[in-house]
Amino acid sequence: RSNVSYHLPAALAGGDWVQAANADKLHSAADLLAFAMKTDGMVYVAYDRRLPNPEWLQRQFQPTDLVIAVNGQPMNIFARHVHGGESLTLGSNAETLKLKSCNMYVVFLRAGAAAVQAGR
Repeated sequence: RSNVSYHLPAALAGGDWVQAANADKLHSAADLLAFAMKTDGMVYVAYDRRLPNPEWLQRQFQPTDLVIAVNGQPMNIFARHVHGGESLTLGSNAETLKLKSCNMYVVFLRAGAAAVQAGR
């Protein structure tokens, strides 16, 4: 796809973000990242499109039409509406170690945000 943005889309701007160490991109854990939202809002995950989508991502998030670039590589954006007090646990970046050239996922948090471009 050619709709890769080198700028942060409006849906992701103005929120908080969590970028785990890129060195963790091949670390295997069912609970690599866990957090809770204090208020209702949206959680977005930017995921390297070169990797197969892991089960935890497919189960908890919906694909969007948004794409950003990290280190020059397209990252598909997935979204989920969360309720205040809801906690999420995100798993490993890569379920296979076959592809060593990849980016670690990035999480964006938007308190009070409504779903933006969720679904394809």
